[in-house]
Amino acid sequence: MKYVMVTNWENHWDKLRNNKTQYSLGMLKSGVDPFGLPASVETIFVKLMPVTKAIEKAWIGRTFNFQQSGNRIEFSVEIAHLITCPDQYANFTEGWYLVGNEENTKTDLLPKFMISLGSIKDWRAFENDFYMLLKCIGVNDAYKYEQTDQRGKADGYFSFGNLSVLYDCTLESNFENLKNVQISNFCDQLKKDKIEVKNRKITIGQHKKAVWIITQCRSSRQIDQIDDVRIKEISVYDLVDLYIRRITSELDSEGLEEALTKLGQG
Repeated sequence: MKYVMVTNWENHWDKLRNNKTQYSLGMLKSGVDPFGLPASVETIFVKLMPVTKAIEKAWIGRTFNFQQSGNRIEFSVEIAHLITCPDQYANFTEGWYLVGNEENTKTDLLPKFMISLGSIKDWRAFENDFYMLLKCIGVNDAYKYEQTDQRGKADGYFSFGNLSVLYDCTLESNFENLKNVQISNFCDQLKKDKIEVKNRKITIGQHKKAVWIITQCRSSRQIDQIDDVRIKEISVYDLVDLYIRRITSELDSEGLEEALTKLGQG
């Protein structure tokens, strides 16, 4: 068992002040149990470039002295030496991962439809399977819009805690110009105090708001922000990882809300 810790933060990992840092609970990935952390763990540290998210450097060492404070876990870092980042971790996004024997059984935890989400070619199936994924993660207040006369409209809406999201699924990798008008329309809807979903008016005035474009990319990212609405490309892989974390660790509603809110924000 070992940890892989990935950031794009300044001065990580070899220039930490007092060799200490911290992660929020929202950054913990599948298998990392904040309530059962061992005394010391071999760790691979990965530093990403802030904009391109390409790997800048990687080191091997260990982490220890784990202490939870509110929604954060503080710990000490000991760097041994520089390494080339192993290929199996090269596409990891920012976060704290547990790897080892658990990786071999990861797919055993997944329903069949989740395994094929990254390769599916039918856009209708992609929309339906994403909706099921939301439900499996625990997002109960999710609504899928009817596909009849849907052109130009969002595929669905969900809220979780203090987060409200209009989402649209696409199999297009170059979607930004194609969906520019749609995205602006989605933002305008979210800027209002209420949103209408299936003949219901839901108050969202004080919510954190986001537009999600759901794709098969390997890494979620924030595309833009218009007023208080964040516009993000969200990877189905990140959400499948969140599903695994949901069922293998004690991730409560507050932690899940934080993880959903921070997707794509680095």
